[in-house]
Amino acid sequence: MPAKKSEIVVKYARGWPREIFDHKAKIAREIEFLNMPGVYVLYNDGEPHYIGQAVSMFKRLHDYAHPKSRYYHLWNTFSAFQIGSAMRRDKIAR
Repeated sequence: MPAKKSEIVVKYARGWPREIFDHKAKIAREIEFLNMPGVYVLYNDGEPHYIGQAVSMFKRLHDYAHPKSRYYHLWNTFSAFQIGSAMRRDKIAR
């Protein structure tokens, strides 16, 4: 979803399943804004488990979605918010 210049969040995804990072599906690779900087929230059955920030949300979430990741079993859905300003990402992820 596009945002106005005065808004903090440029684009976002809410409550998406971890399975979009499945190597067979490759759905997440096609979602361009996930390659951008932002803040993400990992949920376990609808409850927030972890909040983080990344320069490339795709890379970070892809790493966490790998079955050998220590985070894999701790989340099953996520939300991601593209935020261009590093200062704003720092404030939100605290």
